[in-house]
Amino acid sequence: MTSFIEQKLAQQGFAFPDNGTRKTLYAPWVRHNDTLLISGQLPMDKGKLRYQGQLGDTISIDDAIDAAYLCALNILSHVDTACEHEPSPSMRCVRLTGFIACAAQKTQATPHITPHITHVMDAASTLIRSVFEEPHARSVVGVSSLPLGACVEIEGIFSLP
Repeated sequence: MTSFIEQKLAQQGFAFPDNGTRKTLYAPWVRHNDTLLISGQLPMDKGKLRYQGQLGDTISIDDAIDAAYLCALNILSHVDTACEHEPSPSMRCVRLTGFIACAAQKTQATPHITPHITHVMDAASTLIRSVFEEPHARSVVGVSSLPLGACVEIEGIFSLP
């Protein structure tokens, strides 16, 4: 039986990435009381980084958007696992934080990059909201580098019923 998250994703043509389990020094998610914290997710699929580089240099806006979708799918996969594949439709995303790797000249507070990093993060927010429906708080920051050279990293906080 598929969870409501998987059903909502399937209706939109999405599925969880296949990443298996990885041995790391940190947990991909932590549940504490009624809060679920999802560690920063990279655009990984089948255990491999799919999008590497910096927006405005080696990564196009379209590739960065695809990377954000993949990060959001990984977040949702961890939510599903943390809830033992029976997440409650009454849970909600409380906050997403996104980090977008940008070329050096693009990290300054200039009008030409702000819409781009916001647009990249909009992809993840749209996908998460399509599952949980309620709006969430959000931050997005342009950075010079991310782990493994990823172009996007996104973390999430969820409220459990």
